[in-house]
Amino acid sequence: MASSSSLPNYLSFENQRTRCLDIGFNPDEGLLQDPQKHRSNDVKQGNEYSLRARGGLQGLPAWWGKIHPPIGAKIRAAGLGFFLDALSHHLTEHKDLILMCAMSERFWDTTNTFHLPKIGEMTLTPEDFTMISGLSFGGHWLVMDHEIEGKKKQLKESLGAMPQYVRGTSVKLTWLKSTFEDKKPEDECNIDRCVRAFMLYLVGTAFVPSTSSTVDLRFMASLWDVNSLNQYNWGGAAYATMFHYMAHFSRKKLKSLGGLLNVWEVWAYEYLHLGTPSLNQHKADTFPRLSRWTSANRVSSTKPRSKPAELRQMIDNLTPEDVNWNPWSAVKLPEEFQYCQTLLKRRVLFECAFGRYWYLGERVFSQTVHRYSPRIPKNPPVTMRRGRLMETSDLESAFEGFEIVNFHFARVKNSQYFRFCEENLLGPLVETKEVQSEGMVSEEGSNLERRKMPSTPSHENRSGFRPFSEKYPSFPPWEVPMINAEGVMEMQPIPRVSRVPFVPWTGGPLDSDFANASYAIIESLKNLHLTNSQAAYARQFKMQADLDRQAALLEQAKGSIRFMEDYLRNMGHSARGGASNASGVIQDSDMPQCPFVPYTHNSQKPDKSACTRQITSQQGFSNSPFLDESDEIDSEESEEEEEEHNGCRNKRGRQ
Repeated sequence: MASSSSLPNYLSFENQRTRCLDIGFNPDEGLLQDPQKHRSNDVKQGNEYSLRARGGLQGLPAWWGKIHPPIGAKIRAAGLGFFLDALSHHLTEHKDLILMCAMSERFWDTTNTFHLPKIGEMTLTPEDFTMISGLSFGGHWLVMDHEIEGKKKQLKESLGAMPQYVRGTSVKLTWLKSTFEDKKPEDECNIDRCVRAFMLYLVGTAFVPSTSSTVDLRFMASLWDVNSLNQYNWGGAAYATMFHYMAHFSRKKLKSLGGLLNVWEVWAYEYLHLGTPSLNQHKADTFPRLSRWTSANRVSSTKPRSKPAELRQMIDNLTPEDVNWNPWSAVKLPEEFQYCQTLLKRRVLFECAFGRYWYLGERVFSQTVHRYSPRIPKNPPVTMRRGRLMETSDLESAFEGFEIVNFHFARVKNSQYFRFCEENLLGPLVETKEVQSEGMVSEEGSNLERRKMPSTPSHENRSGFRPFSEKYPSFPPWEVPMINAEGVMEMQPIPRVSRVPFVPWTGGPLDSDFANASYAIIESLKNLHLTNSQAAYARQFKMQADLDRQAALLEQAKGSIRFMEDYLRNMGHSARGGASNASGVIQDSDMPQCPFVPYTHNSQKPDKSACTRQITSQQGFSNSPFLDESDEIDSEESEEEEEEHNGCRNKRGRQ
């Protein structure tokens, strides 16, 4: 048996038949190379086709559900427990083959991405694969022994029995299940044999399925030492297998799809909400996400699935607002699975039994940052479609991966990215016709805007129910009452969005219950808006009243100042000769003026008493109340001065 230290790091494809896709990538021909050999060409020409599914997972959950604990412990040690537990919850395996066909029509092997007309490129990233399947990345690539036919004795020793029917190097899956499913060995040797049998069955049903329901015994080279199963990259092999089948089916080289088809299905549910069934519980934090879409959690419905033309139309009309760019935000990923987040932001080569396939993280930059942030990527590698023929010296660095920062340009405007998509990616597959938009007429009566509408209207939405606009024609009334600056109630219109975006905190698409709840919330927000506008108007009214009161006080202060200025001006006029004659007319005289000058910055204080005495003694009257108080003060000062003068005179007389 091979030890872990002697395991090769890659598979050899030298003696295998060269596949149709081993033709490389020519950057001079653009991304849509050999379009006549693509499924989208059949759609444009109106050619119908069918799809079959390779393999089936029906027997795997039943076997895993009753597996002997010592056997299950060694399989869990290989990192397969989460994946198998998720499969065991599926009472019925769901394969929406119509959805798979619609997706394959937009998958291009020149980029290994889906071309979406109004979004750009998207794909199943390593993070998506781990989140959905529960399979991790990392370790040695699977080993295949091409000389297994001459090792029948070793095979019998490893399995404990030889199958009755072997075609070439393949064995029937039914023989493995009937022979080993109910065994419950206690000794270590038989436990290891049952582990190998189960792993062969897992490879033949999930990882490398075939139309003949067989599994290749050459994979036994990876199963000799059951204690080294955790050193193999099972997730990477399954991931590359999915790319292999999708690429070959989209190129019409296969009539069936294999691998984990339900992963493609769940990916379309989570990101794009295509054909999404209703769920009893949203379970947005479920890991792996296969456990969320079990039969028990799906709401039973008699609604038929969408037709191919309807799905194509849905995909053509998808916009960035329709995409949930971070469907895994509520998932707490275990530490042993977090390597997928490193691979997410790289350009990495993956390997399976059929070949090697590139994942180009730079082309799906929005998925790597979990928000819509388009970048124009650089050309794919020249080995894009001939990974099987890569030189050994280049494989190690390709398997490790390259940072995507080296393979895309800086942030660009959305208009620039959309122009890039129109020029380089696959456009809409559903014919459209131009329809005049209602209510968009200029003063001269000509249309200002035209919009494209589907030629075949759809009467059902993606979930099979009535369209949202029909079910809630007035949801919500986009007019909000408010108090304007004049205190008058008016209705303020709010622009209505063209689409209802995905609601991330619910973990699923919009349903009727959520719509009713949203309607109540919007009504509450409208009332809050009205209350706030009323409060704002009240605050504005109070502020205006305060301003009016301050203005009145200011005018009163101005009146007082003017009164004082007039009085002082009259005082100066009287000081220049304001005494009345016999006829009562004030006449000028040569009296000295009042030394007090208002609003002066002179540091010397004026002699108000002297001024007052002069005016009082010579005019004999006063027309200001302030002089009465000065008069009293001055009379007191005169009495004190007279007493002081008399005292000094008496003192000199005694002397």
